[in-house]
Amino acid sequence: MEVYRTGELEEFEFHFTQTLAQTKVETVMWVVVFSPTAGEGMLRGLGWLNKASGRVKAYIGDPGRKTFVACIGPTTRDYLVQEFGFEPDVIAKKPSPQGVMVGMESFMKERGLWASLRCI
Repeated sequence: MEVYRTGELEEFEFHFTQTLAQTKVETVMWVVVFSPTAGEGMLRGLGWLNKASGRVKAYIGDPGRKTFVACIGPTTRDYLVQEFGFEPDVIAKKPSPQGVMVGMESFMKERGLWASLRCI
């Protein structure tokens, strides 16, 4: 009997990419990853993966970037680091939506960006 299974929806990357295309990044945009399996589609959709190596492009650390990534906990973070060489900006200390928001708020306040946060 299968009690729990996680997997990436086949159409996730397509829908994610379409949503990004329709979203104008005015100040700051957050992408929140709740599952390790969504990580690859998210990184490809953002254009952050090197097609040849399957690893994150070096310029992702650009201090001027406006798109940030939060993840729900250490399992998701570890998967992104091990598989793609990508370190999320925020890892929730408490694996919950509220924990993610607390981490994002702290990150934004530390960088003086909190006033520019707009949720859509």
